[in-house]
Amino acid sequence: MSNIDTVQAGFKEIADRGMGAMLDMPHTDDFAVHVPTLAIDAQGEDEVRTKFIDLVEQVHMRSELIDALAEGPFVTCTLRVESDLRPEPTTAVQVIRFDEEGRAAELWAISPPLPA
Repeated sequence: MSNIDTVQAGFKEIADRGMGAMLDMPHTDDFAVHVPTLAIDAQGEDEVRTKFIDLVEQVHMRSELIDALAEGPFVTCTLRVESDLRPEPTTAVQVIRFDEEGRAAELWAISPPLPA
């Protein structure tokens, strides 16, 4: 399965089962998530679950994959994001780095600053 196929399947699982399905995707033991807008830096399943997934579920964040582009070990995703944190949907970008075995190693989620 290509990295883009993995991402597309992952977004479908997340849409069907919730953000917790993210950790069902093939990932490294030290998988890391970085979300500067929310001041999140998490590494390893436990931290990713408690610092990222739990928060995303609390604010009812929903992401729709609009487009994905692969280049080397990276997949760049354009998303439409809705949550309780913003009055209107917004566009965000995720960059996922895969290791040589096709496992997600690191994810950066970049979005506009939150409203004051």
